Amino acid sequence: MNYKFLEHTADLSIRVFGNDLSEIICNSVFATADLIYPVKRLSKNARTGRNYSFVSREEMLVKILTDVINEFELNLTLYFCCDSLEIKEKSAFISMSGHAFTRMPSVRNVLKSATYHDLSMNAVNGHVDLTFDL
Repeated sequence: MNYKFLEHTADLSIRVFGNDLSEIICNSVFATADLIYPVKRLSKNARTGRNYSFVSREEMLVKILTDVINEFELNLTLYFCCDSLEIKEKSAFISMSGHAFTRMPSVRNVLKSATYHDLSMNAVNGHVDLTFDL
């Protein structure tokens, strides 16, 4: 598993691991989706590509994960796999694949959003700590 649960009083908090920034981001996409629904049960039948502009790496990560959550809530599509990720100084492009549901499945957790609260990204030590509003 590329993430583990952390203690948190009210929200859901996890630590996501990776060898570099790209892997941390891709593993964060997987972990976010897996918190919503067990992705190992899913086939890949949907794809998307997104451009992001940002001021910090943390902002980029929150924007990407918020999109993962919103796509599921609004369109019943759960993106869980990074097919490619190109990061520049203040912009990024991510191509993701996932599963489009025909009806709302039973979920593990209802995530409202990824937050900056307690967000700690340490690409040198190979992890990021994330908190989600429930």
